[in-house]
Amino acid sequence: MNLANITRLHNICSSVAYMRRMLSLLKDYSFKRKVFGASLDKQPLHILSYSRMKFLFEGNLILLLTLSAMQGKFENKDNYSKKGFLRLLLPLGKLFAGRCSEKLGLEAIQGFGAVGYMENSNIPNIFRDTIVTSIWEGTINLLSFDFAKVIKSDLKIYEKLVLKIRKNLDHL
Repeated sequence: MNLANITRLHNICSSVAYMRRMLSLLKDYSFKRKVFGASLDKQPLHILSYSRMKFLFEGNLILLLTLSAMQGKFENKDNYSKKGFLRLLLPLGKLFAGRCSEKLGLEAIQGFGAVGYMENSNIPNIFRDTIVTSIWEGTINLLSFDFAKVIKSDLKIYEKLVLKIRKNLDHL
């Protein structure tokens, strides 16, 4: 299953990279585009939308780094205690990052307006690539089956995950 781990991490990395690329392009564009007498980067709704997209990107970056660190420990330790968590979280992480990448890509296209729709801007190409991350290395159905398979083999992994999530939510 190590190969599936690596390809899923690669997929998450691609999703995060697409998000970052779209944010970079949109940020650059917002300084140049003038609307209602000011640049787009000064418009309150644009700032709100961009902030939400950036938050989504940063959360996925943390997810990627966390899962990468776990995979590194799994590969370098004979008795890695969180192997079950890793096996459970990678399909979820891949699904989550892929869907977030699609959402952010669509928001970014809207931030560009008509320019974001034009093929020669390369923005539609990046958006289409974000969609591939939801399909490549496991569709939603396959990932759901994989998730269920892990739970079925060891229900305690799932129970530990739920407890960890609850514990983290209590700190908010």
